[in-house]
Amino acid sequence: TGSGSVSAIFDFGGVGSHPELAGRVTDLSGGNPFDHTIAIAGIVAAAGLGAGTARNSAYASSLRIYDSVDFPTVASSLPGLGVSASNHSYGDLAGWSFNPFGDGRWLWMGDPELSVEEDAAFGLYDSTASDFDHLLASSAGTLAVVAAGNLRGIGPAPGTIHHAYDPATDTYQLSSYARPQ
Repeated sequence: TGSGSVSAIFDFGGVGSHPELAGRVTDLSGGNPFDHTIAIAGIVAAAGLGAGTARNSAYASSLRIYDSVDFPTVASSLPGLGVSASNHSYGDLAGWSFNPFGDGRWLWMGDPELSVEEDAAFGLYDSTASDFDHLLASSAGTLAVVAAGNLRGIGPAPGTIHHAYDPATDTYQLSSYARPQ
């Protein structure tokens, strides 16, 4: 049930006053309710109050909600706060992203000279990942769950004109290369 345990969720906003989590949340995010944070909190600790609503594995646990940028500051104090597990559903963007410039076009965040289908950044163990590992090691006693992301497999239809990074100008330009079918 998770009774007596505390889970920390690091994301980009709060959970508000969702009835599935009522009375069990300490929201330290400083942010407005955010759909992704609410969904993750529900996956961790939904009480299953509504008809046909899932009761999740830690439905009796308490939650501490933080902004993801606070993790480096908070990491080493998690065990002292009684946090037994932390969730991290954020990271560097990779692959395709829809409408980041507000013009209804897709953006390819990878290197188009390498591929327009598989961004080399997916799964890359870089200095950011190494720094994150060191921070997690400082919170010994807290199980960290890190999401792999859900951006793979999305993208525009073949032949769609989109934005892509141009290293020559260090800007994003509309691209004429066609995503293969």
